[in-house]
Amino acid sequence: DADADADASTGLRTNPSTETADRAARTAPSSHVASRKNQYAIVLPAQWTGFRDSPLFFSSDFKKLRDNVATHSTPIVAPLNSRTRAAMLRQGKKLALLVYDFATYPKVRKYAINRIHRLLGEHDSLEKAFSFSLSDIALFGGHARFSADWQTDRDTVYTLVVFDLTSGLKWVTPVSGTTSDSFNLMSASTFLSRVANMSEPPFRKSQHLAEADNNGPVKLVSANTHNSVVTNPAKDVLICLHYGEVPHSLALVAMLFSDVVDIDITAFDLSANDPDLGIYPPDILKRAETFYLYPADPMAKMKPIRYAEPHIQGQSARGGRQQGAEPSAIADFVLAHGKARIEPKRRAAIAAAIAIDSSHATGGAQRRAEPLEEAEANGKGRAKKRKQKIGTGTAKEERQAQMRTKSSKKKKRKTRTKASQSRKEEL
Repeated sequence: DADADADASTGLRTNPSTETADRAARTAPSSHVASRKNQYAIVLPAQWTGFRDSPLFFSSDFKKLRDNVATHSTPIVAPLNSRTRAAMLRQGKKLALLVYDFATYPKVRKYAINRIHRLLGEHDSLEKAFSFSLSDIALFGGHARFSADWQTDRDTVYTLVVFDLTSGLKWVTPVSGTTSDSFNLMSASTFLSRVANMSEPPFRKSQHLAEADNNGPVKLVSANTHNSVVTNPAKDVLICLHYGEVPHSLALVAMLFSDVVDIDITAFDLSANDPDLGIYPPDILKRAETFYLYPADPMAKMKPIRYAEPHIQGQSARGGRQQGAEPSAIADFVLAHGKARIEPKRRAAIAAAIAIDSSHATGGAQRRAEPLEEAEANGKGRAKKRKQKIGTGTAKEERQAQMRTKSSKKKKRKTRTKASQSRKEEL
């Protein structure tokens, strides 16, 4: 029959009992043949992946089979790779990494796996929320880099780091009761339970700032002090999200507003702090510097105004170097959209300084700083006007004049060439 021919062509040998059962099913009445549409399947997961699950799983529901296979497709303590990570994402589990130095403690692996199994044996609810793995601290850059990035004690031997693979949130805690070759993982059960219930605040890398760091005109902001600084309802707060050193343009802006009490110019180093992506869009991580203004208004603090590169008449705001880095444009943006009270004389003096600096920077061209939303809308309007100008009489006359100039230049070049050739012939 067709099945036997298929087996012969592939070189596979069928089980005799299975072959007999298939023949019996084909020769059975139609009612029995119809019942084969809902065949039961048996799943045999690895017995060492769970404590309470039966080694045999019977079901005729494909979704239940799929869920069971997904649950038992990876061990409780699995090596971290693309396959296990995909399985964790499908299961909706958080990844719990036990981080330690593999080279210094090579014999701890089996002990650590045993401790994790014992933890889940006493707290079965954690098995549904977490997938566990062991990680070498060398992958995090070593002890010094790990303790700096995760703000842990350098003497800590074992650390538990939890990642939410869908939201990007992370949590960290040292494993207490550690020695060189043993630790007490039971102390982490409360921490894991709080993470599973989302009652534990996530970890955010925050720069340690001393009082001496804020003696200059630009105030430095860390992840821990960000909210308390920018949400001050009595002040306009301009914050620059940057990498590394504070931009020189921001220092110049701070000097302009140095004697204005209700305006703070601040800097947030993205290389040393984790930004709150609930406030800022992810594209700030790809830019050299981004400016946001928090006006002195309790309602406006909930939605800061993003600075856009100002448009210069006769030039493209997107072409060339970043025009938004110029101090005069940034200061003009603060004056235009800030809510803080500034004395009229001081405001006029700042505006005059901005106008002078702007004229030097742009060669007298007029410029205007605007929020990102307005800049996008105005950019579309300017593009539309440029399209409307094409085909007008003025544009045609300019093109005709350019063509006449080019043709006259060509004639002059031909005349000079003929003259030089005639002189050569005479010589």
